[in-house]
Amino acid sequence: MKKRMMGLTTFIAISAIVSTLSLNANAGIIDKIEIKDIKTAIASVEKAVDAAVNTKAAKEVAVAAGKKSADAAGESAASAGNAKKVQATTTETAPAAPAQTENTASAAASDNTAVQATSDSANSSTVSTAAAAPEPEAAPSETNGILTSGNAQVDISSIGDGVVRVKYPHSSGLKIKVKIALGSSSYMYSLYSTSGYETYPLQMGNGNYTITVYENVGGTSYTAAAKFDVTLYDSSNVFLNSIQLINWNSSTNAVVKAREIASAYGSNEAKAQAIHDFLTSQMQYDSAKASSVSSGYIPDINYVYGSGYGICYDFASTYAAMLRSVGIPTKLVMGYSSNVSGYHAWNKVYLNGSWVVVDNSYDSQAKALGQSPEWIKSSSLYNGQKEY
Repeated sequence: MKKRMMGLTTFIAISAIVSTLSLNANAGIIDKIEIKDIKTAIASVEKAVDAAVNTKAAKEVAVAAGKKSADAAGESAASAGNAKKVQATTTETAPAAPAQTENTASAAASDNTAVQATSDSANSSTVSTAAAAPEPEAAPSETNGILTSGNAQVDISSIGDGVVRVKYPHSSGLKIKVKIALGSSSYMYSLYSTSGYETYPLQMGNGNYTITVYENVGGTSYTAAAKFDVTLYDSSNVFLNSIQLINWNSSTNAVVKAREIASAYGSNEAKAQAIHDFLTSQMQYDSAKASSVSSGYIPDINYVYGSGYGICYDFASTYAAMLRSVGIPTKLVMGYSSNVSGYHAWNKVYLNGSWVVVDNSYDSQAKALGQSPEWIKSSSLYNGQKEY
């Protein structure tokens, strides 16, 4: 094929010599060139052909690019008009290697818990929306305490206990977020169950809450699938329930043990201290897990308690389940402490009319060093960011 093309080029060049060809190409190749010899003819014509081909290709690319730009502009305009599209940026909280535990007067507990999924800095996967929450098209309907909008359902039958249950059937590969907001405050959670309900607390006090279910549509882009408004009138029981991050029932092994321990004591303070003393002696801090735990991790209380090892998140979730199960309001708190290196989790317990700080993972490490720390900590040493 190459030889045939060269022969054709030579023929064209020779013809050019005979007729003293002048090329006047519309594409701007060459104009009025007198051909002196065959070598010059061949070189000139080949150059002209190449230029013509390149110019045509360039035009085709330019046309295609212009069309693509126009299409993109049209898509952008359509997206701007679609109030349901939300861009969200996800920041994963990466676990860090634990700090060295000091062997001085107090143990410097170490942890950088990968927390599950919450509003703007807790729960493993942090999601902050760059646009206001969109309005889903269909208004929710209610039947027997179940609010329904599209595929999403919110069970408000236990709202008197300060919790709601959310369900959104979806494929296992699809990411679903649930945002629970009260005024300017909000928590963002992941919904992991593909077919069942997951329970979330309304822990920001009494008032009108907005619950929005988001479906991932690629990368960090989410679309609002459903939106619900619910009202909490009495938040006194919020911190007595089983929720996604503190998942327990009457047969959970740690809960069975809590009932056994509590039965020997009369006051809530005595019960809380006895369960703390047992847990900090029963469980050991797991430094290897702290340095390798994945984002999105949620404690499995049965597994954690059975293994006897855990990170601060495990301690706090297990202790909260144990105390809640015997009627003592208890929070799981995430944030920072001057006692601990990195992001941390601990508890607040409602005793004698006020909330007190209890840090089980810290005390477990201190006991391992032969120390006897006070079980109630100074709140000035703890800066909570999120409470559950």
